[in-house]
Amino acid sequence: MQDLGWVVGAGKPVEVAFGPLRQALVREISFSLLALALAFLSAYMVARTIALPLQRLERTTTGMGSTPQEAPEDPLAPLEVCRLRHVIMEMADNLRAGEKRFRLALENIPDMIAICDQQLRIQYVNPATISATGLPSSKLVGRLDSEIWPELYKLWRPVLEKALETAKVQNLELELPSPEGSRHFHVTYVPLMEENGQVKELMGITHDYTVRKQAEDELKRTLEELIRSNRELEQFAYVASHDLQEPLRMVASYVQLLEKRYRGQLDQQADRYIDYAIQGAKRMQTLIEDLLAYGRINRVVEFQQVDLDMVCADAVKAMGTAISESEGAIRAADLPVVWGDKIQLFILFQNLIGNAIKYRRQDVQPLVLISAQQTEDAWVISVRDNGIGIEKQYFDRIFQIFQRLHAREEYPGTGIGLASCKKIVERHGGRIWVESVPGNGSTFFFTIPDRIPSPGGRQHP
Repeated sequence: MQDLGWVVGAGKPVEVAFGPLRQALVREISFSLLALALAFLSAYMVARTIALPLQRLERTTTGMGSTPQEAPEDPLAPLEVCRLRHVIMEMADNLRAGEKRFRLALENIPDMIAICDQQLRIQYVNPATISATGLPSSKLVGRLDSEIWPELYKLWRPVLEKALETAKVQNLELELPSPEGSRHFHVTYVPLMEENGQVKELMGITHDYTVRKQAEDELKRTLEELIRSNRELEQFAYVASHDLQEPLRMVASYVQLLEKRYRGQLDQQADRYIDYAIQGAKRMQTLIEDLLAYGRINRVVEFQQVDLDMVCADAVKAMGTAISESEGAIRAADLPVVWGDKIQLFILFQNLIGNAIKYRRQDVQPLVLISAQQTEDAWVISVRDNGIGIEKQYFDRIFQIFQRLHAREEYPGTGIGLASCKKIVERHGGRIWVESVPGNGSTFFFTIPDRIPSPGGRQHP
């Protein structure tokens, strides 16, 4: 009090003043600790309820064998964990089945298969590799190629490294010595990629094609020998046929001279023998000429553009005498320009037109219709006549050499004409066939590719 100079103070003891507050704080802390303990206990119990079944599921799936009975049902697991278990078990079954298929495939493939890591250390080999190398799996798995085959490793090391660097499939041809002779292998290195695109492992697939290589080499030698023999045979046939013509002409000339000078002076039997000799000599000359023409088809000539209209016109002109004598008619539609051998195509038309005139019906004027139709990749040429026709069972036989359907006295010929036609068409990369009704004519069809073929039937794209 300022006027009196007194100081007056009033208060309570601290214990009295803060006593209720301390009591309330103690109650709150105790309650919180009790609630926390209860919550922890509840969480622990819930975690145990979920975690224990999951741990048991983990143990069973981790150590699971090949049969699903090794992972029994867990009766203490919650519903959600049971559902999760079924999903995991189904996934495990699928993985197990897939692994089994993969392993069966690798173990039964006859090719040698080896899988190595990024350091080129072998991680897996299939039974074919063990059988081929003669080494047990323990001598291969975990080791480097350079440790097992130090000298041979130099042959495929660059390809291995390239497959790892480029992450692309690489191929290698190997020829390795063996006691039985050289063995040939085709090796394919396949990079096995991770999701990030990095090469995790490298799989080598080795195919032993020694037997096929030997067969191919043998076939090549046989083919070369066959080509050489065929060439010699063609040369021999050409020379022999050519050399036969001169003495045959001499025989025919002297027999004809004998006929002119002594016909009627000898008996009828002698005249008949002379006629037989002349006819035989003429047939032999025709046969030799046809054989020479048939052999010349094999000669390789560079194909060029050929106007079939002109070729057909030349063939008709060459057959002019036979057409006039038979009072026949040839009608040709517009024909295409194709790639081929002009001389052989001329022989083809000449033979087909000649057959149409030769095999005509009596008292029927021969009529030959020639036309062309374009398909997707070829021209189809048809030569149609109104002759005697051909029975169906002979459709294939008539294209064989020396095959005749009629007696020589009825229809002369050597049986080489249609065989030559077939050979010419096939050499141009096409095919030939016939459609016919006996007594109602025949139609011969042949195809010429609508692109540039090479001689012998092979075609350039």
